[in-house]
Amino acid sequence: MDLQGAINEINEVMKDNSRNQVIENEAITSFSKEHLRKIHTLEQRYDVSVSVEKVVGRIVVRGTTDDILNVVGEIHKMLHQLREEEHQHKRAKALTKDIQWKYNVDGNKFVDYESDMNAKD
Repeated sequence: MDLQGAINEINEVMKDNSRNQVIENEAITSFSKEHLRKIHTLEQRYDVSVSVEKVVGRIVVRGTTDDILNVVGEIHKMLHQLREEEHQHKRAKALTKDIQWKYNVDGNKFVDYESDMNAKD
């Protein structure tokens, strides 16, 4: 077998072992640059290719089954954390409608705390 034949055979085996996993979630549309950076880090750590389609809320992960499972698990953790943060932010805004803490700036002027700070225990 020549070198090109070996390369073709290796590429064929890799293609046969390669899979795609699609994650569709509305929270993906809210991903920040930090989230995208974390996904890029996962892409480098594992032997996968990740395509983030932020506008439509979709991520496609390509690679071997084991690597895909690891990366998809990490992405789901990120999505869960993002949903949790959004829930806390909505809760804080709702609470601000009933209770608004203020702080004194110069002895005469009171300024509202931001909704997230206002909701802290």
